[in-house]
Amino acid sequence: AEILYSTSSDFAFTEIQFKEIEHIYNQTNQSLSEKTREIFQLSRNSFKSNKEIAVLLNVEVKTVEYHITKALKLFSAALKDYFVLLLMFWFIN
Repeated sequence: AEILYSTSSDFAFTEIQFKEIEHIYNQTNQSLSEKTREIFQLSRNSFKSNKEIAVLLNVEVKTVEYHITKALKLFSAALKDYFVLLLMFWFIN
């Protein structure tokens, strides 16, 4: 039996799709430089603003923007095959 990760009554990920996306995300996250990963996690997981991150790490806001953009480009490229599924997931929820 296939396990579904439901996000609405009309859309669900299969367990295999979910695990593949999770694996790609984790692999890509580990491939980021330490500074890029730290800044990206502060932005996305800790919900800090670019200015807050810049103050916290004693760097320029432009540096924060650079690292976030770099991370997003890498995640986008790595997850390109799942892009439509992920968009549906985010917009349905």
